[in-house]
Amino acid sequence: EEDLLENRSHEFVLVHGDYHPKNIIIGQELMHDVSTRYVSVVDFGSVLMFHPAFDVGYFISQFENQLRDYPRVIENYRGEEFVRTYLEASGQPDSQTLRRAVKLFRVRANMSIASFLIHVGKGESENMQEVMTRSIRLLEEAGNE
Repeated sequence: EEDLLENRSHEFVLVHGDYHPKNIIIGQELMHDVSTRYVSVVDFGSVLMFHPAFDVGYFISQFENQLRDYPRVIENYRGEEFVRTYLEASGQPDSQTLRRAVKLFRVRANMSIASFLIHVGKGESENMQEVMTRSIRLLEEAGNE
């Protein structure tokens, strides 16, 4: 992470800081009018200037963990497509450096999840094992890029 951030503060952007599915609201103002559908983000208490890959990595890890009990959702979820779509929509250039950063920020989010699991007495749980296994895989992948 230090390598990603050192001498790069000029690349920082405004990030949510706690971007996960529970902080996204999907609604519709008028039931009879689909044109009033909207997607909104809430809980801006953790906003900061940081690396553009932070929210992407954080979201992916939180998504995988929060929806782990819904295998059909996870099976149909395409993390790479999410990253590609984010890059296109944000105008960020696609690069190995940015993709590596997403993986490292996913690991960082996983460590936050692990800390929470320990705090609530689930440090020996299957969920913890899955989080740690994903983190090891991501570190190996990031190290090979």
